[in-house]
Order: sequence, then structure tokens, then C-alpha cells
Amino acid sequence: MKQDDMREQKIRSMHACKESFTAAEPEGKGKMMKRMGKKMTDWYIRPFGQAQNDFNTAAADAISALHTQLQEQQAALAETERRLTEIIREQRESMARSRNAWQEALAETEEKLDRALCAADPACRPLAGVPPMTRLAGLSHEALFPQIQAVKRAENSDALEGALGQLRQQYADQLTQSLQQCAEAPRHRPILIICAELQQAEEAVKTEAARMYRLLQRASRYPVELLSVCKEGTGVRQGGDCFVVPEKQLSSVLREKKAALVILCDTATAAAQLGSGCLLMENLLLRLVGDAPGRGLGGSLMQDLLHLCEYDLHGYCVDSAEAAHALRKLGFRSPYIMGDDRRFVYLAEERAANPVPYGLVHVSEWDRQLKAENRHLIKGYAALKAYYQRQTDTRAVQPQNLPYPQNCCMLMEQQSIIGLLEHYLQGRKQLSLLDLSRPQKGIVPLLQPFGTCRSAEADPVYGTVEGQYDVITLFDVIWHYEYTDRSRIWEQLKAALVPEGLLLLNVPNLRFEVPRRHQKGWSSYPLYEVCCTKESFYRELADHGLTPKAMLPVGQGLYSVPGVHRSEPIAWVAVVSIAL
Repeated sequence: MKQDDMREQKIRSMHACKESFTAAEPEGKGKMMKRMGKKMTDWYIRPFGQAQNDFNTAAADAISALHTQLQEQQAALAETERRLTEIIREQRESMARSRNAWQEALAETEEKLDRALCAADPACRPLAGVPPMTRLAGLSHEALFPQIQAVKRAENSDALEGALGQLRQQYADQLTQSLQQCAEAPRHRPILIICAELQQAEEAVKTEAARMYRLLQRASRYPVELLSVCKEGTGVRQGGDCFVVPEKQLSSVLREKKAALVILCDTATAAAQLGSGCLLMENLLLRLVGDAPGRGLGGSLMQDLLHLCEYDLHGYCVDSAEAAHALRKLGFRSPYIMGDDRRFVYLAEERAANPVPYGLVHVSEWDRQLKAENRHLIKGYAALKAYYQRQTDTRAVQPQNLPYPQNCCMLMEQQSIIGLLEHYLQGRKQLSLLDLSRPQKGIVPLLQPFGTCRSAEADPVYGTVEGQYDVITLFDVIWHYEYTDRSRIWEQLKAALVPEGLLLLNVPNLRFEVPRRHQKGWSSYPLYEVCCTKESFYRELADHGLTPKAMLPVGQGLYSVPGVHRSEPIAWVAVVSIAL
């Protein structure tokens, strides 16, 4: 009973508390238990929460690190894929370059074989008489590879249609380019045989024109057309194998045909003025029938024809040695004497394959451009002699005193002279050397280490070279003279050389100089100078009993000229000896 009363009293005391439902506890033991509970709770909860926090932090860090690693691996994979694509592209480009190089080497070999067969039997060649469009090359798979792969990988009809459209466009572009290249290739342009009034021409001319047409049609790899130029008429018409062209329309026909070579068949050189002179600037081979090829020739026409022959734009074919001699006396170099038909086919194709670069002008136009600037063209023996006599500064010029790129050219030329002399004079002693070059070239110091050297300023045409020499140098001299004067110079040089003697000279490269002069303007060149191809230089040497021993190219890539001519040397340093 007593206990019940105490419990009731305790409950009433709890209800009596107005600010809290917490039971009042006696001081001492209760407080201690409360503090102890709090401590125990704190000891238990805090380590668990901290561990959870640490775990959460570590997990977040691990996930972040994994995410970073994944991004790095994705970037590395993308870089690997990019590099692999780049390697594949480089490999395909390398394969394409190798294939192109192989095709070029094969084409060069085929060309050499073709030239050899042309000299032996032109008609037996596989390409003789074959239309060029039957020889189109297959389009490169490498060039179409991306489009072909896109077709293979197309996943739906829309993707396939788009890929096929891209392939169609790329193939069409390459096909157009291939057809254009085939159409524009020089060897596929026609050879035109032209005769004035063919039906009324002399029988010998008519017969020769028909014979050349049949010969080239059978044996040449070029298409051949026969044209008869008439005085009157209103349009081009065809009569059998021959096209009849009114003279006033000849110029437009030539522009349309874009002939690789024009062969003009007539009895005299003066026929080149046919069509108001539109034939003059064509790659022209004059086939002159009879023994009077120079009949009716003179004045400015003769000067233009001589100049264009010097620059190898024109060539001449005659019937006999007498006719060839008559042309040489007039100043036309290296006329060909007709004989073997195979040799004629070879000559025609050789000229068709190697046209003179664009930009050549006839000599009257060259002089006209100079006169527009109150100057004139210095041409001919008398004019050159007077010009050289007016030169007062004859000091030698050194490379370091010249601007670029002339300094590089002179340095290369001088080193070429030294290198060639060291090569050819090895083991030879007590040599006698003569320099006939212009004094400004400074050649004498280069010759002195090789023996006794002297310099002479004798007239190269009508002067006399005294003595016998092992080496004669002739730089910047001979090519300013016309063919008849050069012939005298060659003979004097031969007489002044010992039997095993050497002649060193520079040879201006026609395939560089013509584009260069066209670029600068012919009025920048008041001093007449003949430029050569290797072939025309060799022919001139052969005409005078000389033979080349070395041709060292100088100055490739130094001047800014059109890209197709940039790899051409400015000139050659040539070593020449007397032919045995």
C-alpha cells in the first residue's frame, strides 16, 4: 500500500510540471546516467558516420578517377583511330605515288622502245595507226577508295543512295580529266601536211605530199591529215583524203586543229608566208622539193625564218646535198636530206613530241618591242663588233658582286668548269689553255691551276687563233652570232685544238629561256642570242665535225618561271671534242 501511494505521488508530480513532460529525477545518479548515455551514443554513432563519410568520399573519388581514365582511354582510342586513318591515307597516297612513278617509268621505257622501233621499222609499232581514245588508262581504285568504302558500309537505302551519288560524281570528274588529258596529249594531236593548191601544184610536189601522207598514216602513231590551201572559197570541204581550206580560213583551222606538227610541202622556203604568215609560229617542218629551196627569199621574211630555225621552231627537209648546202649558205642550220622513209618518220615524230615552249616571237616582233623603248636589236657580225668595242668596263665580275640569283648561277658555272677540267685532265701535264670568253666572265683564274693559260680577245669570226691548245674556253660568245658566223668559229676552234683537245662553253637552254623572256618581255634583251635544246646543239656539233663529251646542267629552280619549266636548267656547261 505504501508503494502504491509513492507511485501515485510521482505521477502527480509529473503532471504538475508545466514546462516539460520530462520526469523530474533526483540529483546525482540520474544526471550521471544521462551523461553516460549521451557519451555512449556519441561513441557509437560518430565512428559509424565518419566511416560512412570516408567510404562515400573514397567511392566518389574512385568513380571520378574511373571516369577520368575512361575519358583518357576514349581520347587515346580516338587518337589511335585518327592516326590509323592517317597511316592508311598515307599508305594509299604512297601506293598511288609509287604506282604513278611506276607508270611514268613504264611510259618512259615504252617511249624509248617506241623510238627505237621507229628508227628500225615504224609501221611495226603497236601504237602506229591506233586511235588515241582506245588507249585510255584505267581509273585508279585508290583515288575512288573513300567513295567505294562508303558504298560498302551503307546501312540503309538513303545512305546507299548518297554514297553512290558521291561515287558517281567522283568517277565522272576523274573520267572527264582522263579524257581531257588524252585529248590534250601532244602525241595525240595531229600532224598536218599542207600544200598550196594541191591539184594545181607541180607534179613533184603533189607526188611528195601524197607519199608523205600515206607513209605517216601507215607508220606514225600520230593521226595525219592532208590539207590543200586554195586562194578562193567560202568554207572547208573534204575531197577524198584531202581537206580543201580557203587561205583566209587557214589561221582558224590551225587554231582548231592544234597540230603537233605542220609539214609544208613546196618548192621554196618563201611558201612559209602562206595564209598571211599564220604558219610562221607553228611547229613547222618545211619539205622543200627541188634544188632551189632559197628561191624568192629575202628581206624581213628571211630574217624571221632564219631566227625561227635557230630557235628550232622550224626544220627543213630537202632532196639532195646540193639543196642542203644552199640552205646552209643562207644561214639555215641542220637541214635534213631525205632518204630513208624510216628516218623521216622518226624525224617527224621527234619534232612533234618536242615543240618549242610558248612565248617565242619572230625577230621582227623582238625588234619592234625594243624600238618601242627607243632601242634596237643588236644582231649580226657588224653590230656585235661595234657593241663590244663600246664596252669600256672589262673587269671580271665575281659572284659576290652580283645579286641573287645571278650570283648562284655564276658560282655553279665556275665550279662546273673546275670539276669538268679536273675530271677530263686527270693525269695530263704541261697543258696549254686558251680563254676566248668575255673578260667579265673571269675564266682565266679558273684555268691557271691546270697549266699555261693565256687570254685572247681576237675576233672570233674573222680573227686568227694562233697556236695549238689542249683546252679552249668560250663562254658568252658564240651564241650571239648567227649560224653562218658560228660555222666559221667552229672551224677555227677545231683548227686550234690538239687532236685530243677539249672545248668548254655554255649553252643557253631554249626550254628555260623562251618562257623566261616571255615573262620578262623580249625588250629586256637587246643583245641577240641563240638558245638551244640538247638535240639542236648536238645537230650543230655534228654538222661541224664535233661531238659532245659532257653536258652539265646549271641553275635549275633558281628563277621564278612557270612550273612546267622550273626544273629546266638555265644553261649547260658543255665539254666538246673533235669527232673521230
